[in-house]
Amino acid sequence: MPIASPRYPFTRVAIEAAPDDHGVYALYQGEELVFYGLALGGGTIQTRLMAHYSGLIEPSQATHYAWEIARDSQTRLAELLREYKYAFNRPPRFNTGQSRTAMPDYGFDLALG
Repeated sequence: MPIASPRYPFTRVAIEAAPDDHGVYALYQGEELVFYGLALGGGTIQTRLMAHYSGLIEPSQATHYAWEIARDSQTRLAELLREYKYAFNRPPRFNTGQSRTAMPDYGFDLALG
């Protein structure tokens, strides 16, 4: 089941209203879902979205986002990625080729693909 939230514009004002909780989020470029992300540890949905918006992490050129508070963010992210891959026979465009060791440490966890 996809993320259970409406799509919000990927703007600073909208992101400032995002939850200050752990969970998962999706980034869109137009109608295309391009990235599923994860907020846990020291990061929240809001701080992760702001890091994308500020260009600290990719993708940074989204047009919309959605979010879902999740008790077990890692399991929920794995479910979302599995469902997407089943439907489209590939992961979202920016969830490919990532590894934890290749990503810079910004003090929060990054979504793995």
